[in-house]
Parts: sequence; structure tokens; C-alpha cells
Amino acid sequence: MKIKKEAFERTILNSEYIGYYTHLLSADSCPYHQGKQLDTMRYLLENDRIEEIKANARYLFPLRKYKLPSNL
Repeated sequence: MKIKKEAFERTILNSEYIGYYTHLLSADSCPYHQGKQLDTMRYLLENDRIEEIKANARYLFPLRKYKLPSNL
């Protein structure tokens, strides 16, 4: 999978706050509780998938894109 450089870097920067957003969404008083998205965020946190994505991403300079293995 190839992803544009700007989109990949923006996503990685936003992923630093995934724990905070998970905590907010899982609060009982949150009106925006969304089950599947919350489960996905918990999965990413518990299995440390974000770090795995960062470690396995390769930057293709001529194309200005990041290439990720298909299993990610």
C-alpha cells in the first residue's frame, strides 16, 4: 500500500493522541460513544500497532509516498 507523505505524517502525528481520545470516548458521559471505532482504537493501543506501522514504513523519495507492507 502506498500513502502520500503528507497524509501518512499527519496520521502518525495524530496517533500520539489516540490514548486521550479513547479515554474521552469511553467515558460514560460522552454523547459520541461509537462502539466499533472505540474497539478499533483500543486494539491499536493494546497491540502497539502504531509503532509497528512506523517501524515498517519505507519512504519512497522519488514518489513522495510511504510504502507499507500489505499485512499492515
